[in-house]
Amino acid sequence: MKALFWRGILLFLILFTGCKNVTREEIDFTFIEVDVTKNYPVKELFLDDLAEIEYCIPAVHDDYLYRGIPRFVTDDHMLIFEHSSGTVLVFDKNGTPLYNFNKKGDGPHEYNLVFSLIYDPHIDELYIQTVNYIKVYSLKGDYKRTISLEGEGRFVSDLVIFDDETFICYDNYEYFPVPFFLMSRADGHLIEEIDIRYENKLKMSVSKSGEDGVYTYSPMQSNIVKTPRGFLLTDHSIDSVYLYTPDRQLIPVLARTPAIASMNPYIYLNSYVDSPSYLFMNTVSTEFDWDTKRGFSETHLVLDKSDGKLYNQKIYLKDYQGKEITLSPSTQERVSGNRNGMISFNVAELQDALEDGKLSGRLKEIVSGMDEESNRLLLFFRFR
Repeated sequence: MKALFWRGILLFLILFTGCKNVTREEIDFTFIEVDVTKNYPVKELFLDDLAEIEYCIPAVHDDYLYRGIPRFVTDDHMLIFEHSSGTVLVFDKNGTPLYNFNKKGDGPHEYNLVFSLIYDPHIDELYIQTVNYIKVYSLKGDYKRTISLEGEGRFVSDLVIFDDETFICYDNYEYFPVPFFLMSRADGHLIEEIDIRYENKLKMSVSKSGEDGVYTYSPMQSNIVKTPRGFLLTDHSIDSVYLYTPDRQLIPVLARTPAIASMNPYIYLNSYVDSPSYLFMNTVSTEFDWDTKRGFSETHLVLDKSDGKLYNQKIYLKDYQGKEITLSPSTQERVSGNRNGMISFNVAELQDALEDGKLSGRLKEIVSGMDEESNRLLLFFRFR
């Protein structure tokens, strides 16, 4: 079924917002219907035409060694959490090391098992979520306070800054009364339940019992996605995606078909990234092969706002011949702002591409100066 643009939702929104004065931009939403089983035609795009691009290679330094990619990126800083040691590493956006600290432990000012890490540069507060608590530090590691989560053994699956006083949260494990809620950034008390509910919780993970216990594999899920108009909220147990606006309105903006409860295996939709001309999204199948330990195949889609149609996305870089990249909520979730994203590249892959003559321009210049000890190359983009 092709994407459905429903301008009749304007009437709903006008009624919904009552008599308050609103601009067309505030009410001109598009309702989209996506058939997750359909094969769509291909649309080819260059990221360079859609966004401003910057490259960065974090410097290699004995006190700043890590694996993986940044956990959180702001306009000026990259924050990396090194799980093996429990160290927080801070770089500037040019890749220069700035600060590091390690508060791993069981003390009142320490963290142990870390689930998430986010930073608010406006008030210099770094939130590190561990079991039962969110520990708050400065960027240099100075302890500020502890936010207690209600109950024992609890954590929040998704923790996102909503406004100056509030987090918007998602609970995938039914610790809390509802899946989405607002929580105080000061002390962790529940401020407001968001009225999104399901009849039966559907698990997107797969599990199997073995000699050593139960093995569980979980695909990437995006449940809270930043947009210029608010936050897209998705619980994969239901078929609708909602927009939650800064003034706390809840508006349906997308429906996926067929009903997820009718599918086996499930195919779920990870909401979308909203750019000026396109919406970028991905679907994930929960089909999993226990013999090969492979599964969770993805399809990446793009909706063209100019014609209202859905396509399979093929996105390229002008400096990297033949390299296909994808855009989805996962490219945006570690980066602050609602028009920004991050993609990382393996060093060996880039060196092979350089040797094969596939690189040009600024990317070729950067990769020519890399060696096998270099950290992964990071591409930061901002939609125009």
